[in-house]
Amino acid sequence: MTPTNLRKKIVAAGATLALSAAGIAATAQPAAAQPSVTPGSTVAGMTYTAGVLSGSGTTNGWSKGHIYIHGYRYQPNGALDGQYDNDCTNSTYCTLPTWAFCPVVPGTWRWVVRGSGPGGSASDSSYAVVVF
Repeated sequence: MTPTNLRKKIVAAGATLALSAAGIAATAQPAAAQPSVTPGSTVAGMTYTAGVLSGSGTTNGWSKGHIYIHGYRYQPNGALDGQYDNDCTNSTYCTLPTWAFCPVVPGTWRWVVRGSGPGGSASDSSYAVVVF
């Protein structure tokens, strides 16, 4: 390998060359700084007003990338009553569609929203008491 080709190969690998009478020496460069990853936050909202139970969810503040959001609605007895999912590409936030219905089971309902993206995951819960 010629000195010129060796120099090109070393420089392409991210190193620096030092030329001296003793020959060629290569020194490694520190790795380039990686972009920071920001974990986001998630908010769950649920209300019971005028006989209608409704909920929404959002997750935001993520580093740009693929964001997922999942919502789980639980009846007072703990049974899963509904699941909602969405994913957003090349984004920093994602939302769930708002849902609403007239429940037939009284008690404390639970709404759990989980978001995930570059850097981790976050979740939030909301409760609403249904009375007849």
